[in-house]
Amino acid sequence: MLQYRAGKEICHQEDAARGGSKAAAEEEKETDLRDGQVKATLARVWEIFDCPCGQRLKPILEVEVDRLREFGEFTILDEVALKLRQMSSATIDRKLKHQREEFINDILYKYCCREKLEFTRSRPSRKNDNAYIEQKNWTHVRKILGYLRYDTPAELSIINDLYRGDLRLYKNFLQPVMKLVSKERVGGSVKRKYDIPETPYQRLMDSGQISGETRKQLETVYLNLNPAQLKRSIDAKLNVLYRTYEEKRKSEQIDLMRRVVPHTVTSFMIQQPEVALPT
Repeated sequence: MLQYRAGKEICHQEDAARGGSKAAAEEEKETDLRDGQVKATLARVWEIFDCPCGQRLKPILEVEVDRLREFGEFTILDEVALKLRQMSSATIDRKLKHQREEFINDILYKYCCREKLEFTRSRPSRKNDNAYIEQKNWTHVRKILGYLRYDTPAELSIINDLYRGDLRLYKNFLQPVMKLVSKERVGGSVKRKYDIPETPYQRLMDSGQISGETRKQLETVYLNLNPAQLKRSIDAKLNVLYRTYEEKRKSEQIDLMRRVVPHTVTSFMIQQPEVALPT
């Protein structure tokens, strides 16, 4: 009888252990699923807002995650949304490391090969390795339009529509920027301190220099902006611009052939003297 009871207790303990292991496995699976949602949603938001660094993406996550959910751009758990809103800039950079490497190694590399550009990286602490650019010439011009030559009325019309419409809204309402607060030379290096990243819209609203009516108008514009839809619209217009450029380049190649001046045939129409061997 004692052996029977001991065996029964052992069976109960084994069942409990198996049940605990199963529960732990399910909990771990759910945790992995949530972490996967966090990473996937983070990458999605990062792409929507034009791939900013962790310091600039952090204030975006705090505000725009819930708005994107309201616009129906993605469906995530409240717990996932909370993790994204509370994520530090260092964690953001760490989780996006694979995304950035893939961009540099694939998209940028193919572009450099196609345009016959040398693909290099600057050395750490060697800022002069990078090409000098003036203020926003990279973020607002070259990063958007590239280095192609747009010089036709059709191309100008597309660019004007882009900068006066979607791109203006995207940059002013949805792209946080960091302003230099101070800089201090420490030995041979300069230590720079920046303020908290904010969009031009947020800085204007906090400035106290606009009327209440203007504030309401700007707030109405902002609340009606779907960041993901705006990014899709910008990409679509850039595709139209590039196709227009390609058509122009094809037509210019044809015109070059047509502009070739044919050799004159007048001299061949004049009676030429007979040519013969001496007798």
